[in-house]
Amino acid sequence: MIGVGEVLATLYALPFAIAGIIWLIAATDWVWLKENIALFIVFGLLIFAFDQLRFFLIVELRENRYGSA
Repeated sequence: MIGVGEVLATLYALPFAIAGIIWLIAATDWVWLKENIALFIVFGLLIFAFDQLRFFLIVELRENRYGSA
């Protein structure tokens, strides 16, 4: 169940998110983006491929006591 705090935080952050997206669209160099579209496709495929793999990290919290993330 969604609490009142989450709704208020979303409503508070929404104008900032919209302003940020508008700024990002206005500041983007679309010509450079079109020239390097292959690079973005390669990076997108790499992100997708590595997202499918399960990585984890084992950390020793104390002596003979471990945690994983």
